[in-house]
Amino acid sequence: MNIQTFSRIVMIETLLFPVQFLLGMAVNLFIQIPDPIMSNFFDSARGALVDLHILNGLTIVTLAITITLLARQFRTPLPFRFSIFAALSIVLAITGGVIFLFLGQVDAFSYTMSIGFAGAVVLYFFMGRAAMQAK
Repeated sequence: MNIQTFSRIVMIETLLFPVQFLLGMAVNLFIQIPDPIMSNFFDSARGALVDLHILNGLTIVTLAITITLLARQFRTPLPFRFSIFAALSIVLAITGGVIFLFLGQVDAFSYTMSIGFAGAVVLYFFMGRAAMQAK
């Protein structure tokens, strides 16, 4: 595997985090999610913003899995370990998001999402440094 390809995938992943954050803040501040969630909510203009947030989150998960699989190919275990913890941090964020969505926009779960994504960004930073040293 080429370090430049790996770096590009990590760069795309980390660029998706601010997009996710901004979409999440827009949903949290400007969208009132009905309780219980009605199926036609996601077909509305307000639901489209939530849909984009979910789609971006799924893209982040897919890239996290890809990064973790690719990180196994480095000579040292550090990039792989950082990628595992980053993926777990993303799982924490998504778990907070699902609970936030279904329990009626509880701020603590919004905060859980932001902690998870911020943790993943920091872990990917250190993973990138470890990968550069391991090439």
